[in-house]
Amino acid sequence: MVKHRLYIAGIALIMSLCSCNQDIIADHTWELSPDHWHHSHVLEDSWNLTDSSKYYRLYLNLDHSNEFAYQNLYLKLQLESPQSQIIDETTSIQLMDVRTTQWIGEQKGSELIHLKTTIRDSLLLKDDGQYHIVIGQYSRDSLLQGIDRIGFELEALSP
Repeated sequence: MVKHRLYIAGIALIMSLCSCNQDIIADHTWELSPDHWHHSHVLEDSWNLTDSSKYYRLYLNLDHSNEFAYQNLYLKLQLESPQSQIIDETTSIQLMDVRTTQWIGEQKGSELIHLKTTIRDSLLLKDDGQYHIVIGQYSRDSLLQGIDRIGFELEALSP
């Protein structure tokens, strides 16, 4: 009987660890043409927030070529709540360790690097309702080459 209960508890634990992450409340990924991302092409998404009592973490997911010409990527980020603008900033995403000249992130196949990085930690979203995110490239080149995919995830943090 005890072995049976331990077996059931073990199965329940494995299932809870392998199940989908219930804490990701919004995410979106955009496929980009690898030969160019024009700076006038902004990426937009919206979602409905139903729990403004929690803190959130905003991640950026990025797949870029190992032939990408720069060690960082400048992005223009905007996040709007139903009542106001929360984020309106230009940020630099470090893609390469300048000391070792190695890409930061995980190698995907022979040509792509995947990077997941935190944009904001402990972000308080004060209003329930519709949120809107806008991501644009803000580099010195109007046509940026070597970015294949970009996306975001919004994760609810446990108290």
